[in-house]
Amino acid sequence: MSKIIFKQCRCIVFLLFSTVSFADTKSLGDEESQYEVHHALYKEANLLLKNGEKEFETGFNYNTFSQNDIRSRFITLPLSYRRSITAGWEAFIEVPLHYASVTEDTLSRHQQDDALGVGDVIVGIKNQWLFETISRPGLTAILTVTAPIGDASDLSNATEASTGQGLWHTGFDVILNKTYDPVALYALLGFSQAIEGQRTLAGDDVDFQSGHQLKYGFGIGFAINSKVSVGGSFTGRIIGRSQVNGVKRNGTADERYQFNFSTTYKLSQGHFLTPSTRFGLSHEAFEFSVAYSVLYK
Repeated sequence: MSKIIFKQCRCIVFLLFSTVSFADTKSLGDEESQYEVHHALYKEANLLLKNGEKEFETGFNYNTFSQNDIRSRFITLPLSYRRSITAGWEAFIEVPLHYASVTEDTLSRHQQDDALGVGDVIVGIKNQWLFETISRPGLTAILTVTAPIGDASDLSNATEASTGQGLWHTGFDVILNKTYDPVALYALLGFSQAIEGQRTLAGDDVDFQSGHQLKYGFGIGFAINSKVSVGGSFTGRIIGRSQVNGVKRNGTADERYQFNFSTTYKLSQGHFLTPSTRFGLSHEAFEFSVAYSVLYK
């Protein structure tokens, strides 16, 4: 596995720096054009809007994940809104609409289950702890709360489709960012924890808590010109063991890695289109998404 990850990293670095080498690195135009390009770069890094701005985003996500002869597919219509409260502060909300399909396909069995509905809702707030200067990177903190709006599956049934996790979650991320025009670099470190709640296990109600998650990653964005930017990132997650009725469950800890590639097009003033792909390394996973966002004051 380590050799595969090393080869993947080497290919990504080569592709990114090839793009930087052959792209036009001349001036990106007026200040407003440069800001919108940097906004497109920072969308992937999840940084703040400019003071007084608001943004609405929707799109289409297709995600597939395979493990132990079970394949899960998700089609999502994400709806998100964020706005600048004041300088250095921003609030946001994300409401996904999910279609989920889980299929088990073996020599002796074929079973499929589907689910459709609103997923878990995320609300959060961001604060710019340090503003970026020539000599130091910027530092942004993000606090999130996830409400269990979606329907959760039975814990003992891996082939039951669901649109939610069934538990409240809290999360805290810290992001470092630095700009070397026309390149933007960032790194992130985050932690999320589920709040213990009731779930169903083999038809019985139990007190359940999913494992904590430690998230880490880094990324790079490059503005090719005043209308197009490209980005690449690596993200890892270390997932702790879940527990039922206070007892930790063996075999539930995990570690996952993924690469993300994205391209952002400026369609017109304040309108962006962002297709992206994600590839999982630790499991057979793939995601394709297209996001359309409107930035306004």
